[in-house]
Amino acid sequence: MINSLEEEVRKENETKENSKTEVNTKITASLIIIGDEILKGHTKDANATFLLGKLWSNGVEVKRTVFLPDDIDVIAKEVLEFSRLNTFVITAGGIGPTHDDMTYEAIAKAFGETTYINDQISKCLETITKKKITKPLEKMARIPTSSKIIIGIDPITKQPMQFPLLQIQNVFVFPGVPEYLRKSFQVNEHLFTGVSRFLLMKIFLSAEESTIADALEHVNSQFESVHIGSYPMLNGMYKVKLTLESEHSTALNSAYEELIKMLPNDIIVSVRKCLPNERDVHQEIFATKSPVKHHATFMNSLSLMDFEHYMDVNNTSPLSEAIKCACAVFNQTVLLYNLDEVCVGFNGGKDCTAVLHLYIAYLKKMFPDNTNKLVALYLECSHPFQEATDFMRDCETNYGLEMIAIPGSIKEGLAKLKETHPKIKAVIMGTRRHDPYSNQLRSFSMTDKSWPQFMRILPILDWTYCEVWEFLKHFDLPYCKLYDQGYTSLGSEKNTLRNPALKLADGRYSPAFLLKDGEKERHGREKPS
Repeated sequence: MINSLEEEVRKENETKENSKTEVNTKITASLIIIGDEILKGHTKDANATFLLGKLWSNGVEVKRTVFLPDDIDVIAKEVLEFSRLNTFVITAGGIGPTHDDMTYEAIAKAFGETTYINDQISKCLETITKKKITKPLEKMARIPTSSKIIIGIDPITKQPMQFPLLQIQNVFVFPGVPEYLRKSFQVNEHLFTGVSRFLLMKIFLSAEESTIADALEHVNSQFESVHIGSYPMLNGMYKVKLTLESEHSTALNSAYEELIKMLPNDIIVSVRKCLPNERDVHQEIFATKSPVKHHATFMNSLSLMDFEHYMDVNNTSPLSEAIKCACAVFNQTVLLYNLDEVCVGFNGGKDCTAVLHLYIAYLKKMFPDNTNKLVALYLECSHPFQEATDFMRDCETNYGLEMIAIPGSIKEGLAKLKETHPKIKAVIMGTRRHDPYSNQLRSFSMTDKSWPQFMRILPILDWTYCEVWEFLKHFDLPYCKLYDQGYTSLGSEKNTLRNPALKLADGRYSPAFLLKDGEKERHGREKPS
């Protein structure tokens, strides 16, 4: 009788546990970033931003992120609490050889364990340092007794990683050096993946938050599985960014449709629907009913999330490599010059437009507190296209540019710039090697000795015609509408025609981005007599 009762209770408990497992499929995590230097502002944290983006992309819901001092008791308390509340915990930092590295000891204390010197890690350290284990290195090999050593495989070399990832119960211990953390996460990313993926939608508005509060409250109350966020944006481009997020595409699409019905059409400046992950950062997931007209605004400009993804060392796509090369030039630029010593050459053409968008995204990322207007230099040609002039005015307004327009030849214009803006020392330009007289240029090329002396900075010098269009179209960035009418290289009305290579049988022209042969880019620039 007793055995029968015990068996019945056991089966009932198993049923409850299985039911609980089926319902609770959400994968959650919390992050612990460790280091006095971060809390004091001596070191800028980059690990939390990276991990949060990766975990979100992998469908992991991050509950909390905390920054902790180098204090064993404080770290142990948070590790234990987070471990109980989450599927897993990630720590970053505090595993070096110095006195203030105490993450292993703190985690051991959290779980009531001791530490010991692990032979496998000792050998790893000897291999890395190429010398016998020393007392400081011995500290790095002293780990909690229940530690699981995870040896990831480098996807490039196909060899085991030099230093392992440690797991203590459901806590994963990463190094604090961003380069090492990213590499370790990359090779072990399969361990940090949720059951489903989060779907994200962004809506950019030209209205104040107070005018849309009622609509947001209504939609939020109707769709429990959709999380709605509202964020004021003080960048001169739009006033509010709304985010709609859910694991369920049907619910998200319904919430979007309901919200769009309640918002005035004239305040919706852009809608972006995407699933940010390693495979496709801008995967379209819904049919849009957005009233936004193409090129009506600048709200599709390269966002910081896009920027982070394409600057990721693990992203090796051709577009990512092109963007990284351009940003490497920008990095050198800000080392050589103050921001107010640099202007951007801009005449509405596709190349300088790509440079303008990219440089503004770079400045937002690297200098978020900078409030100075970006100076744009327009060396006016005679008989400009009105469409190009209108586009430049749109850029001036929407990006808050300080536009300097100087008539005359390029040489005369630069001489005038010397007089009117003596502080400017360098001009960022959209020159590419395919342009006339550009074969011998380098990314930093001083003007000829007989010219006014300015450094010409050429971030997309080695981009191809197709790469420029891939960049503009991939991010749906605004550009001069003449390019949609068959023009591929803009000069003036006197020397520019539609490109004959794009002419269709019915007399119409394909848009510039459909030109596959970049060698024919300038075929519309010679007007027949």
